[in-house]
Amino acid sequence: MMKAVVFPGDKKVEIREVPIPSPGGGEVLIKMKASAICRSDMSLYYGSDAVVGGEAAKSGCIHPGHEPAGEIVQVGEGVTRFKEGDRVAVYLAVGCGECANCKSGYRMFCPEWKCIGFDQHGGDADYMVVPAENCMRIPDRMSYLVAAVSTDAVGTLYHAQKRLAISGRDTLVIFGMGPMGGAGVMVAKGLGATVIAVDMLDERLEVAKELGADYVINGKEDVLARVMEITGGRGADAARRTPPIP
Repeated sequence: MMKAVVFPGDKKVEIREVPIPSPGGGEVLIKMKASAICRSDMSLYYGSDAVVGGEAAKSGCIHPGHEPAGEIVQVGEGVTRFKEGDRVAVYLAVGCGECANCKSGYRMFCPEWKCIGFDQHGGDADYMVVPAENCMRIPDRMSYLVAAVSTDAVGTLYHAQKRLAISGRDTLVIFGMGPMGGAGVMVAKGLGATVIAVDMLDERLEVAKELGADYVINGKEDVLARVMEITGGRGADAARRTPPIP
């Protein structure tokens, strides 16, 4: 048996004793080491309409945690890319594996997609089972905590900026210096961009500067005017809104 978290709704949290799951074909069993809490999890906690997911997400029985990391302790039949003892983080989207979106790597657009932590059990438990293809091997020097947070906060911002083709030629404005906004600053600087960070809170703007932002603007100012001033009237090449998490 193992312990697992559930959100039955109405701001309630329960710890339940449930059987340790067994991996099926193409799946792995992971002993959890870290599982990040995301703002979207709060929809399950409050019992309102889940941010993503179908009927299972409304049941109050799903183990949340869509940003997990841990150690593989058992592999199912047909799994060859991973072995027991591998340290992994887990990607949240489970697709059919056959459609064009799945084969191109965009499982979140699969018509049959399921979200770990909403449609099926996530990482807020002692163990979880996921498809091996959802696992991402992490280096020994990376902590499980960093790996868990990076799956969503860093991965989302990295993908968005790669789609925007951000490079050293660009000036990027990022609105909202919560965890994802801060990750966006680091990613943009890694890609060589000039970064303008915008937030309503000065303390978060200070953090943005520590993370590498070239300019910071308090949202109480005339943001557009400041951006035009900073860029010599040219304006930004791209902008990204990342709502801060309280």
